[in-house]
Amino acid sequence: MRHFFSAKRAVTVDECPTCAGVWLDAGELGRILSEYPSVEARRLAARADLEETMVDDRMALVGKQLQDRLPLDTSRSRLISSLLVLFYIIVALKTAGASAALRVLLFCLTPWACVSFPEAMGTLISPIFGPARESQRRFVWFLGWLVLALPLIQVVIVVILRAAG
Repeated sequence: MRHFFSAKRAVTVDECPTCAGVWLDAGELGRILSEYPSVEARRLAARADLEETMVDDRMALVGKQLQDRLPLDTSRSRLISSLLVLFYIIVALKTAGASAALRVLLFCLTPWACVSFPEAMGTLISPIFGPARESQRRFVWFLGWLVLALPLIQVVIVVILRAAG
């Protein structure tokens, strides 16, 4: 098995996959020793290499844990759902006044919270649906989006019916 001796990738060494023995060709030991001229340089290089490996491993682990725990991108959902609610409020304010905008805001609060905080909202409704399940978070998130999208769905249906009739 051949691999690089260090992160600098200057020297390739041969290693036995069975006994883990390492073989160096002529001049390779001198090149290895010259890569890091002092003990401190070797220590710093080893530490940097270890930190890089640990950071990569830790980030992969955190990513996996987040993927398992938070499979839905709530940060993007929060932004998009907030913009949608703001759009609804502005349209209601422009077309029907402040009282209609307040009604729209009140209508949107619970579904927005379901989209933005599905885990927390799931625990609030868990006594209603029984013990929490793995899919409850997705259900709360999806239902929140469905309710938030209802006004848009209604507008699309009205436009299609007017175009057809």
